[in-house]
Amino acid sequence: MFARLGAKGAALALAIACARVASPGAAAVWLVNLLAAVLRGAGNKKAPSAVLWLTAVAQVVIGGVSGLGLGPVPHFGMAGAAAVQLVASAIRAALLVALLRSGRAAVTLAVGTVGAVRLQGVPFGAILRTGATAAVSPIMSITAIILLNRGVAGHGPTVLAGFGNSTRLEFLPTPLGFAIGAAQRSRRQSRPPVKSRLRGTMLVLGIESSCDETAVALVRGDRTVVAQRIASQDEAHRPFGGVVPELAARAHVDRLTPMVADVLQEAGMTLADIDAVAATAGPGLIGGVMVGLVTGKALAFAAGKPLLAINHLEGHALSPRLSDAGLGFPYLLLLVSGGHCQLLGVEGVGRYRRLATTIDDAIGEAFDKTAKVLGLGFPGGPAVERAAARGNARRFVLPRPLLGRDEPHFSFAGLKSAVLRQWQALGQAAEHASGQALPEQDETARDDLAAAFQQAATDCLVDRTARALRGFPQATALVVAGGVASNQHIRSALSALAAQHGTAFVAPPLWLCTDNAAMIAWAGVERLALSAADRAALGLVDGLEAPARPRWPLDPGAEPVRGAGVRA
Repeated sequence: MFARLGAKGAALALAIACARVASPGAAAVWLVNLLAAVLRGAGNKKAPSAVLWLTAVAQVVIGGVSGLGLGPVPHFGMAGAAAVQLVASAIRAALLVALLRSGRAAVTLAVGTVGAVRLQGVPFGAILRTGATAAVSPIMSITAIILLNRGVAGHGPTVLAGFGNSTRLEFLPTPLGFAIGAAQRSRRQSRPPVKSRLRGTMLVLGIESSCDETAVALVRGDRTVVAQRIASQDEAHRPFGGVVPELAARAHVDRLTPMVADVLQEAGMTLADIDAVAATAGPGLIGGVMVGLVTGKALAFAAGKPLLAINHLEGHALSPRLSDAGLGFPYLLLLVSGGHCQLLGVEGVGRYRRLATTIDDAIGEAFDKTAKVLGLGFPGGPAVERAAARGNARRFVLPRPLLGRDEPHFSFAGLKSAVLRQWQALGQAAEHASGQALPEQDETARDDLAAAFQQAATDCLVDRTARALRGFPQATALVVAGGVASNQHIRSALSALAAQHGTAFVAPPLWLCTDNAAMIAWAGVERLALSAADRAALGLVDGLEAPARPRWPLDPGAEPVRGAGVRA
């Protein structure tokens, strides 16, 4: 706080603050902070208590003063406006005092919480370098902001108060209405530190929100999924034929908080019982990623637990080890999903070597676009697979991009375009012959074209994977993961390929292929099992400042690929 800046620095900061704000109330808050700093600098052991009470009194006084600027209240006039604001401020102060005096609160909420706030900028940002978590009251246009920063300069909790107009704040969208019930139980018996506990007893809370599934799970180090919830958004996105990012993010906001509460309740646990919070930090739709990551940060801060910012692709990459205890490193991974198609050498936790990637479309995207062209509905992958099961894959001849080439990568844009051209040609022929469009005239042609597409895509995957197996002979197994890995036709073809090469084939159960929080929690368990030195060396130590990332390659040092760009 100010004590760190010295007497001249404190005076300068106070002068800047008073110059920056227009209201007497905000200046009064700064005076409270300055007095608190003086008490701390003098070594007064009662400083935290003094800060608490001074802040509470300031809230009440400021409430009455600022109420005069609201204008008259009908039937009550200016005095009524001041009285309403005074009561609101008194309620906030009472909540603050009650919660902090209990010694248990890590996050304090005012009446009607709407979100978390992180202090950002000058002058507070230069003082609270360790960051802070806050709650905002919407009463009287966000009149007061209550901040609780744990452990500043070893003095324990510090309470600050300020006006929204006097400080630049970054609002992070997350529902925290249940955070009071999840306050840190610092006075009660807690679990031993992670480093002193066996891997089998580790318990990690996982959060996944990178696309259109909202998911929460509790996973133990012995591979037990203690509890989990997955909420799909298929119905919301079906009218649009694909995922609408804004709708997805809003759904995550609505669903995530109660799902966390449900998972903890089902497991009969609280936040005090877990060892860490693992949340997807990317890649994905940035709105959804932010919702899940900020919620994870708030929970980790409230419970005093480590935050693990997990790469969504790493969750998929390690998910086979959740279902198969015998799978060891290294292994060759074919990662196939709606946004990615990659071959990776998985050499250990945090150690991935990209062997191949797509130079244009991901295979999941090709499935979705094919389903849309053929009018098969949403989600596209399962719809194409169902139609293909009824069709004849030999009826249509479609291209196999890069098949047999020395280049190790994938390409699906040409295949997708070939399906579109073939479908358009069939429709024109049918309309010319009978005056009817194809969708009502020949359902068999739709199924046959879906089957031809699925076979062509599978042939491309098998050919490229066979090449990678020859170039990565140290692999203990061929592993497939990601949403497209739930396609039974593709799984069967890859299983046959592994048998030809005398290599074990591992595929997670179907529920673990699509987006879920169990794989995110398991990636967190895998991290915690590493030594602190190894985590630091691999860059796997996360703080509350961990960013949300729309793009995040597993192997950032891989050689750039023509056409792939940031998708690599």
